[in-house]
Formats: sequence, C-alpha cells, structure tokens
Amino acid sequence: MVINHLIVGSGDVDASTNFYCELLGFRKTSDDPGAAGGQVLEHDRSELLIIPFPAEKMPNPAHFAFEVDDLDRFNDLLAHAEKMGLSPRSMPPRNSPLGPSEFLRGQNKYRIFYVFDPSGVNLEIMVKIELNHGQGRSALNKIGPMTIHEAASKGYQTAGDSYDKGRPEYPAEAIRFLTEELGIAPGKSLLDLGAGTGKFTQLIVSSGAEILAIEPVEGMRKKFSELLPQIKIIEGSAEKIPRPDHSVDAVVVAQAFHWFDGEKALPELYRVLKTAGKLGLIWNARDESVDWVSKLTDIIDPHEKGAPRYKYGVWKKAFKKTSLFSSLSEKNFKYVQKGSPDMIVDRVASISFISALPPKTKAKVLNEVRELLANHAMTKNRREIELPYRTDVFVCTRQ
Repeated sequence: MVINHLIVGSGDVDASTNFYCELLGFRKTSDDPGAAGGQVLEHDRSELLIIPFPAEKMPNPAHFAFEVDDLDRFNDLLAHAEKMGLSPRSMPPRNSPLGPSEFLRGQNKYRIFYVFDPSGVNLEIMVKIELNHGQGRSALNKIGPMTIHEAASKGYQTAGDSYDKGRPEYPAEAIRFLTEELGIAPGKSLLDLGAGTGKFTQLIVSSGAEILAIEPVEGMRKKFSELLPQIKIIEGSAEKIPRPDHSVDAVVVAQAFHWFDGEKALPELYRVLKTAGKLGLIWNARDESVDWVSKLTDIIDPHEKGAPRYKYGVWKKAFKKTSLFSSLSEKNFKYVQKGSPDMIVDRVASISFISALPPKTKAKVLNEVRELLANHAMTKNRREIELPYRTDVFVCTRQ
C-alpha cells in the first residue's frame, strides 16, 4: 500500500480505527500519536495517523493507492463496508478508454473505488487488476503442470510436523454425517483431495472404502506417508486431478477448498466423479467468541497478507456460478481441542502464512502466543487448554 496523505481527521477515532483495520488491513501501533486521543496505524511500510479533528475541516481527504491481487476479495470488503453503514462506490476516471472505473498506469491496469470512512473522509482506492496488458499477476506459484498458492507451497512445505501436532481432529458426529452423506463404505472409491498430513484421512480409514489421497506439497505428502503408510498418496492439485474420467464415487476436501481456484477445480471434480457422485467439504474454524481465542486471532491475522481464508467465504463464489453441482447443503458441529500450551503454539505454527514468515518474525509471533497463554485469565497456569471450534460441513452432488 502507498499512502499519499498520512493524516486523517476523525470525529470518532475508535470507529475510524476499526474501519481501517478491518477493511484495509491496518494494525495499531504503540507509537505516540502526537494528539490526545489519536491513533497511529501501520500497514507494511506505511503509516496512518488518525487525529480527533472534524473531517470536514481537513484540507485534503485521505488518498490511498491500494493494490491487491484478488479483486473478488476486495469486492467482499466493499460489501462488508455497506453492512457497516458506509457508502462504498465505484466511479469512472475521466477520459478512460477502458470503460467505467478502469485505467492504465504504465503496464498495469487498475480499477478505482471511492469509499467513505466513518467520519465521511473520502478514500480513493486503486485496485491493481492486471499486469502486462492483461497477462495478469497471480498469487499462484506455478509448479510443473499444477498451480499452488505461494503461501501454501512455501508454508506447508516445512509445516508438516507442526500441522500434525497442532491441528485439531474432527468431531465424531461430523465424520459420521459426512461418511453417510457421501456413501463412504466398502466397495466405494473415495478421493481425499488436498489431504495434507492425513489429519482427516486417518478418521475414515476404518470405513473400508478404497481411498486415494492427493496432495500438491511434497513436505505434506512425506508426513502423510509416515503416518498412514497403508494409504496411497500421489502428487496432484484440484485444478489438475491425475485421475481418469468418472473414476471415483466421492471426493472429500478437508480444510483446503479455500486454497483452490474454484472455477477451475469444479470442472475437474465433475470430470473425475461418477454420475451423481458426491463432493464433501469440511472445515474447523476457531470459535472467536471466546475472549482468549479472539486475542489469538489478533496475533495471527496481521500476517495473512492476502492468503485465502475459509472465513472470508470467497471460495463459495465458484459454487454459486456453476451448474455442474447441486447447491451446497450445510451442517454445523462443535468441537473442543484439548492440549498443552505447546500444542496451541504448534497450532499457530501450522498456519501456512505463519510458517512462511522469516524466522525472526515467526519466532516473534510464536512468542506472542506463548505470552498470551501465560497471561490470559482463561489460559494461564493451565497444563491443558481447551481451544473451541465450530466444524462446518458442506455437501453437494454432481449433476
């Protein structure tokens, strides 16, 4: 992000702070704002000072040159802004030959937005949508015939041990539900796509189904083979599944679909599934209504840097656009992961974008987690900590 005007006046500093943090990814600092009741925020190498001053008296509105790779994600943020009672809108720049709200600067193509913050400050936000005359910049790291998001390919390559130690299992009732819905049983073929270290796979081995696991990251495949040597795992991705047409009865994706390019993955899933075959998705999501878990998220989220996340719901868009599958049905369960403070640290270390951080930064993040656990009233002096989750299960059928 490049901030051209560093000072924003606000009649409600707290509301403005929440706006810039929630919608634009800023984070609070402990720096002296130089004004009573003010707040200093930062984003990468940028700094924003919010001061208690009527916005209408500011000589210039805040002006942002804000670049993101995922336009859909930014549109989701704009929708969130509307729900917050703000007034985001797009406006065409003058004399634009590219159509409403798009323009070229050098080799890059941008879309421009104007958004009002809680105090009425008008923000101009430029979203970079294409590079090199439409060739596009991608957050995907190409590996051979497959595409893997950079955060996943880098982070998960070294996170196998932490993933196995720190990631929760899934509630038994959710496994039973998914097994019944997908028809996982002896004589049936099941594809476990994005299998990771086998955290989900190990819970369905006893079903008697013929299971094939697919995982694009070598480090995760290696850990999977150590833990589940009896299950075959091969290299592959959701966008290029190395299986014949109409070859599997069901596909399950545990904790992974948000990483996929959904519009490419769904046709591939349609291709490999038999007629009326089932697709099941499952995620564990931390219950952030619990105070210490919410503070844990505050430590984690500033480092996501645009990595796909289940909680943003962008992954659902491919399902809304396709006619290849029925509508998603959803069922929710509760789950509590119990373990030592070290297990919680491993849980954080297993997150792709945390694992991919520079060593010193990663160590700092994990130390912040240890400090939270040592000092929060709900976790301090406890040898066993309960980390609550909501488990979300989705099922659809090949049409």
